[in-house]
Amino acid sequence: MGQKDLYNDNPDFTGFSDTLKKAMEEEFGEDYTFVIRQQLKNNSTHRTGLSITKEGCPVSPTIYLEDFYRRYLDKGDMTAVTAEFAECCRKAFSEKLDTRFFDDDPEKVKASVIFKLVNRRKNSELLKNAPHRDFLDLAVLYYRYVKIGEDSAGGILITRKIAENMGLSEEELYSLAIKNTPGMFPLVSQPITEMLARLSGIPVEALPEEMRSPDDLPLLVISNRKYIDGAGCILYPEFGKVIGEVFGNEVYILPSSIHELIVLPADKPADELFKMVHEVNMTQVPAEDYLSDNVYRYNVATGVHEVLLNPAEVA
Repeated sequence: MGQKDLYNDNPDFTGFSDTLKKAMEEEFGEDYTFVIRQQLKNNSTHRTGLSITKEGCPVSPTIYLEDFYRRYLDKGDMTAVTAEFAECCRKAFSEKLDTRFFDDDPEKVKASVIFKLVNRRKNSELLKNAPHRDFLDLAVLYYRYVKIGEDSAGGILITRKIAENMGLSEEELYSLAIKNTPGMFPLVSQPITEMLARLSGIPVEALPEEMRSPDDLPLLVISNRKYIDGAGCILYPEFGKVIGEVFGNEVYILPSSIHELIVLPADKPADELFKMVHEVNMTQVPAEDYLSDNVYRYNVATGVHEVLLNPAEVA
């Protein structure tokens, strides 16, 4: 069940959204305009956001409401949630914006183009209106990068209309994105045990035995330095070199989520891997972060990727 079903058809959530909007209008006054918007997100999921426009400001940030609604349900304290949301609104306008998105200088425009990798079938509606490139069972989408302050950033999807206004073809967008993205979001790789330790905040040796990969099955996690939309690293020019330094000529790539990939030697049949990927997707990966139920095979020497279709998908 997607978020659209969980929230947007829920009259309590609708009432919560309206109440929060009215509270913000009273809090910020006539210089600000608040509009509730439904946003189509990755994998045809939907989010409800409150879009904020400030008089004389070129940016209209959108703050999503679902997390605030969950906190309201947990605590039952609308006053606290309203205060927290108001602080998020103030922060959205107090952070220093990277003005490349608003600058019409052609070179700055080109320097802001990045890409993300998404599931092609689950994003058919999104792909209709955006230039993209097919890759395996996935699609490359293009965004304009926006930096907000020191720690926050976002991306604006480049639709066909935006691409036309930018004067850039899909080929030009890809060429720019494949150059810009690795520089903005460098590839990182680490054994899965190190990643689990980092997420758990404990040393590797303190991990429970069941969380450690056996010596005969080394697992390497690939992402970018931000650990956001890191699956796109599979297209980075240095991907093959990083993999080749750890493994032999052929590897399996498991699409853990849109944020990271898991790489292991292709020295055994992939049958069991499909089941593992599917179970993780069903139980651990949020709908918006899903990438694929298939497994990929990569030849380091030739640089060729191959999709091994999940038998369940074929059926």
